[in-house]
Amino acid sequence: MRHLDLESLLCFVEVVRLGSISAASRSLRLAQPALTRRIQLLEEQLGDTLLERHRRGVVPTETGRLVEQRGKDLLRNAQELRDEVTSAVTKPAGVVRFGFPPSVGSLFVGRILADCIARYPDIKLHLVENVSPAVREGLIEGSLDMAIMSCRAGHDRLRCVPLFHEQLWLFASPELWDLGRESVPLSSIGSRPVMLASFLWSHFETKLPLNVIAAVDALPLAREAMLAKAGYGIFPFSALEREIARGELSGAPIQDLTVSRGLYFRNDRITSHAMRIVERLVEDQVGALLQAGQKLYRRIGSDDYVV
Repeated sequence: MRHLDLESLLCFVEVVRLGSISAASRSLRLAQPALTRRIQLLEEQLGDTLLERHRRGVVPTETGRLVEQRGKDLLRNAQELRDEVTSAVTKPAGVVRFGFPPSVGSLFVGRILADCIARYPDIKLHLVENVSPAVREGLIEGSLDMAIMSCRAGHDRLRCVPLFHEQLWLFASPELWDLGRESVPLSSIGSRPVMLASFLWSHFETKLPLNVIAAVDALPLAREAMLAKAGYGIFPFSALEREIARGELSGAPIQDLTVSRGLYFRNDRITSHAMRIVERLVEDQVGALLQAGQKLYRRIGSDDYVV
């Protein structure tokens, strides 16, 4: 088999994305006969048919679906190689797609963005805030380059750089709250109805005797449910810090219970220069966080019971 032509691969991926050779021709600004020849060249190089034609356009064959999936990774790696070489001889540059859950976004992601814009204007951050399961899936599938998640979010395709522990709190509406302001032992929660994030639920179901009434990954929904006195909530303090400050919710830390956070990467992908820069910006902000909030945040490696 001859060497794979990346330009032809790019053309094929765009045709599959749009489902039409004519639409891809316009998108790529390439004459349709030339685009068709590119696809034929790729089929010759791979030794199989990649597209099936029908009245409304084209769809990939089984081989075509495989080529499209792997081709996206190849094209992304090629772009990262270009960015890496450019960064090595000029300034750090490239797009970094960075995912995180809402509770982490409120901690320091805004400052990371500000630092990146001020110090590395040629690095373009694509910030994606979503619930933890969606962030994890995006990283595994390749739509994200790096992400902050719970250290229990492991996968054989991911590697983790441990960052910090964050104190978990018990929250409720002021009218429902009856546990004082000091730290709350797990045993004192008893049979109270509890809501929590799904990644915590999977742990508590088997490890701790709690009356879990719902897994809620959307913080605004959890907040509204607690304000409506639907029950208590177990979440990281950063998730509902503002509600505590405004007196909308009451709460207290849960004794010896923290969630561990880590910075994740795909272990089968090259870490670009731009990604390493963003990793350093994250580490800088984590260091500042640990200095400013020692009671709420601790370095990984303490003896806390973590999830």
